[in-house]
Amino acid sequence: MKKWPTAALCPLFVFLLSIQAYAQSFDLRILHVNDLHGFAEAYKPLGSREPLGGVAYLAG
Repeated sequence: MKKWPTAALCPLFVFLLSIQAYAQSFDLRILHVNDLHGFAEAYKPLGSREPLGGVAYLAG
């Protein structure tokens, strides 16, 4: 009875390999931007009296 996982997984493995043989290739481009670290500390723009932004602002 311990051989049933092997007997079940072998056809599945062959099936997955056959799908890959007929697959067409394509280009996939993933764009991801995470600029949290750019303004982690608050900054003081010209002409402003108080600092703006930063992680403290996001925290509330």
